[in-house]
Order: sequence, then C-alpha cells, then structure tokens
Amino acid sequence: MTNYHEQATSAFKNLMDRGNMSTSNDNLKLLDKNPNDINQYKKRLEEIYEAIFRGFFHCSARGITLCPEEKVAERFGNSIENNYPEANEVFLKFAKTYWTLRVLVYDLMENNDMEWIGAHLLGKLEQDIGPVFFPFPGPKKIAPSKREKFQRELLEEFSKDIDIEEFMKGNPILIRDRESSIWGKLKNLF
Repeated sequence: MTNYHEQATSAFKNLMDRGNMSTSNDNLKLLDKNPNDINQYKKRLEEIYEAIFRGFFHCSARGITLCPEEKVAERFGNSIENNYPEANEVFLKFAKTYWTLRVLVYDLMENNDMEWIGAHLLGKLEQDIGPVFFPFPGPKKIAPSKREKFQRELLEEFSKDIDIEEFMKGNPILIRDRESSIWGKLKNLF
C-alpha cells in the first residue's frame, strides 16, 4: 500500500530544498502538526510556504516529479505528453511537476490524510498555481486574455531557470486560447 504521507514529505523536501530552506527536523515536525494549530505558527508557515512556492518553480524548470509520473495517466487517462501534443520540452517539464503535485494532493484527500499542516500547504500550492497555468473548473478562474500576463509575471519573479519566451511559445494552453479567440479563428481562415 502506498504511503501518501511519505510521498508528500518527500515532495516537501524537494520543494523546500530548491526553495532555499532547510528541511530540518523542526520544519518537518511543524508540517506534521494538526491544521487547528496553524495560527500559533503563522509566521514560520508563511516562510515555509514562500519557500515551497519558489521551490515549485525551480523543480518545474527541471521537470522534477512530486509523485510517480505514471500516476497522472492512471488518474486522468492520458500521459502528460499525450494530453499536450503541441507542447515543447520547457512546458512539459513544468506540466510534469504541476500534475504530479495535483495527483499527490488528490491522493492525500482521497485517503483522508489531510489532518496535518503540510497537506494543507500542498493543497494551497496546487490551488495557487493551477488556475494560472492550467485552467479548470473551480472558484479561481482567469480570463484567457490575462493568463499569459500572469504566467509571465510569475515566471519572471520565481523562475530564473525557465526560458520564458520558449515556455510561452510551447504552451498548449496559450496556443489553444489563441486559436479559439476570434482573431485566431479569422487568422486560420486566411
């Protein structure tokens, strides 16, 4: 049986290390605390969240997965490459990190393993990044016209390792947005 808590702890170590924060025993113990205790550790948890947010972008520049990649296809029916055939390598690396994060969060929720602060931070990370880069139904929706701008801002701020122009050029979400816009449809006519 898979231990999702261990997978999540491993993901935290990756994210924190790449976000330039120590994965000390104190930090890991804090993440294991009950979410009801969150207020008394608010400042430290904000620092940890900032580190894992930065760490996500460093991981995504390298395509580091946060759970086994084959679990994405098991859950959603397609591999990342098959889901984004028009994507380039820069985008695919980013997508691998994001979608393995999303699967990990789903696994934690489905296995009732959310009663620790770390699970809540991973869920927040997924919800903060997902709507900007991968539109899906939910409370946080971004108009396609603003998506590229927000993506650029985040990449400029948090990922010096991603070639932003290459990412935009091979981003299937933006490609599809452009093709479905009125100008994209008119352009395809000529």
